[in-house]
Amino acid sequence: CIWDDEMDVYLGECWSLNWRNNTEQIFPNLETETVEQQFEIVKKMTNESHVSIYGDLTYIYKDPISVFLGNPGKKAVASEQLAVSARAYSYKPTATPDVMMEYLKRKREKSNDKEKAERLDQEI
Repeated sequence: CIWDDEMDVYLGECWSLNWRNNTEQIFPNLETETVEQQFEIVKKMTNESHVSIYGDLTYIYKDPISVFLGNPGKKAVASEQLAVSARAYSYKPTATPDVMMEYLKRKREKSNDKEKAERLDQEI
């Protein structure tokens, strides 16, 4: 889902990255969103990963995210703020089965080495 040009890799699939982004958006106020709310928000954001929820949700579905990722009721201080990366990522929804092919194509596009390019062409 997210391609990093500097490292030449996909950083993860859409569901996990959308979940992380949502969590970073509400941090440090993790008590403002429940597990149910976060699941529904991230599900709507995710179009290239399989979305499922498992287990007995009787006890946790209405709990705030802070129960799992922070101290409920504790106000965060400036030093606890999440560091936001200044790196620029390329958001390109890519289905999991297509990741390897897209990776090889990107490597081929960047290759200046004729032999390496030919090997990549064969692999593609």
